[in-house]
Formats: sequence, C-alpha cells, structure tokens
Amino acid sequence: MEGTKQNGRNRKRLTADEIITAALRQRMISEGRIRAEEEVIKAYREYQMAQKAIKKMVKEEEINEMVGDAVGEEIGTMRSRRKALRIL
Repeated sequence: MEGTKQNGRNRKRLTADEIITAALRQRMISEGRIRAEEEVIKAYREYQMAQKAIKKMVKEEEINEMVGDAVGEEIGTMRSRRKALRIL
C-alpha cells in the first residue's frame, strides 16, 4: 500500500508504515486533545465544588460570629444585672 505526498515539485512515495504512523500520530493528537479537554472540565468542576465549600464555610463563620455576638451581649447583660442588683 503506497500513497503520494507532494513536496513542492517533487512527489514522494509514502510507504504503508509511514501512512499508518501518520494516522496513528493524528489519532494520538486527537486523543490528547480530548484528554486535555476532560482534564480542564474536571479541574473546573473541582473549582466549582471548592467555591461552594468556601461559600458554605463563610456562611457558617458568619453564623458563628452572630451567635458569639449574641452570647457575648447576653453575658454582658447578665453582668450588668448583677451589678445593678449589688448596688440595690
């Protein structure tokens, strides 16, 4: 099995091995692109999951701060009441 390849004015006969090698090279390149695209998609999904986790952590931290503030205010109020009772 032979084919021809035109290089300028000269025509070069390609052997079956050269044709198969070229076809395999093209296939490997195509598969490499597909794998690269899959890796990009996978990385983007991981990024999205990380973003969601960060948002969740931020919300939890805000809730913890609110609870801490509320508890702190309650403790302050209780101390103020004790002082007021001592004065009375």
